[in-house]
Formats: sequence, C-alpha cells, structure tokens
Amino acid sequence: MNGQQEEFEASLRKLRGKDADISYERSTIQEYQPVLETLPKVTFMNLFDRSNYRAVIISVGLMAFQQFVGINGIIFYSTEIFKSAGGALLIDRTGRRPLLMAYSVALTLVPNLAFVGVLVYIAFFSIGMGAGPWLIMSEVFPLHVKGLGGGLVTLTNWFGSWVISYTFNFLMLWSSHGTFFLYAFVCLLAMIFIYEMVPETKGRRLEEIHASLNS
Repeated sequence: MNGQQEEFEASLRKLRGKDADISYERSTIQEYQPVLETLPKVTFMNLFDRSNYRAVIISVGLMAFQQFVGINGIIFYSTEIFKSAGGALLIDRTGRRPLLMAYSVALTLVPNLAFVGVLVYIAFFSIGMGAGPWLIMSEVFPLHVKGLGGGLVTLTNWFGSWVISYTFNFLMLWSSHGTFFLYAFVCLLAMIFIYEMVPETKGRRLEEIHASLNS
C-alpha cells in the first residue's frame, strides 16, 4: 500500500523461505489491495456478519481459554501455592503405614513436585496458549475487520485476566485441590474447542484460511 515493492517481496521470501516460489502469493496480495481499498468502513456489528462470526468465535474463545486455564492466578500467587504445598494434608490422607515409611521423603518431595509442576505448566503455556491465540487471531480475521476484531479479543483477554486474578484466592480458600481440578477441566474444554473449531493455518495464505472458515 505504501509502494515499498522490494521490502514487500523481501518479507514474503523471509516468511516462505529463500528458495520458495512467491510469485502466486505476491500477485494475489497485489490483486487484493484495490479490493481492500474499496471495502466500506466497518462497524462493531460487522464483526457478527455471517462471513466473520466464526472468526470471532475462534478468536474470543481461544483468548477466554487462555486466561481461564488459570495462568495469571498461578503466576501472581505462586508464593502462596508453594507455601500450601508443604505436604502435611497429602501425607495425613495417605495412610499410617505408608506415612511412617515415607514421611521424611514425602516432606521434601511434595514441595519439589509443586515447584516443578508450576514451572512445567508455565513453560507449556508459553509455547502454546500463551502466543497461539494472538497468532490465530491475526490470521482468521479478514483484513478490513482485523482492527475491530483485535480490540474485541484484547478486551476479552484483559477481562479474563481480571476475573482469574480476582477469584483465585477465593477459590483457594474454598478448596486448593479443587481449584486446580477446575483449571484442569477448563484445559480439557479448551482441547475440545480447539479440535472442533480451530483450523490449522500453518503454510496457508490468509485468503485460503478465510475461505475455509466460510465453507
């Protein structure tokens, strides 16, 4: 749109690989540009047109799941989590004979398991649900509604973050193990949602992605 033809082609080559044939994609983008410039100004209600509603469901749904798996509660209150993982409750419920045999080991093992578990959780979140919803959002929205769509998705993200941060302590007071079972259940729902609703976008042009959503 700014007439930077060389930079445009260089970006495509960097994205697709230096030996890739970008001629078709280059011409498709160039042909679409005049169409984009003639599109009417969109309003918030245009997000819920038939051609856009699935992109809205996918983007908002992923962003809601990103927060409701409990990431901010676990990060913000990690100190309390580690303190509550002292092991006494678990050992008390284990049984008397196993307790006597493994008491000293369990006192050290349970806090370590909690520490490692939190680190593994955060690591997998970072490479999956942490970045994935933002990437998918940028790909499923058509260009002319991407700004409004991004605003709605960001609002969902911050609202979900507030809900989790506000409710985490109350949930922990209700039941510490129940809180994490609840987050685990949300993770299961997220997997089902992704399997049923989210398309694979790797190596696909935006036009192909949008066409598949409306087929």
